[in-house]
Amino acid sequence: MAADIEHLATQIRDLHAAFDSSEWEPSPTEHACAIRILEAVAARPLGEAIVQGMRPVTPGGSLAEDSRLAPAAVSCAVYFRRSADPFSAAGEQVQGDFLDLLRKITGRPGEGAVVVGRR
Repeated sequence: MAADIEHLATQIRDLHAAFDSSEWEPSPTEHACAIRILEAVAARPLGEAIVQGMRPVTPGGSLAEDSRLAPAAVSCAVYFRRSADPFSAAGEQVQGDFLDLLRKITGRPGEGAVVVGRR
């Protein structure tokens, strides 16, 4: 699992860098998914919130095949749903970095706080 969390941390770090450098502009669907994930994480664990947030709201409203957010989001969901210790120091760091990325995408700093220790 250590390699998984390291790979996930790299994915998220790369998305932060691409967003900050304007190399990546999230699509409207990626933006909508980010909003839904942040809203869902207030009531459920991150892995479940990601699954809920990525469900299409309208026909054709799912993330495109070329989405840069989708692979990181799916990896996060899998890691946080399957990990024996998702709240290790590395897990908490990745969780915080992922939520920060979603906040950047939505322009909503400080929203979507995670309750530490929730499964």
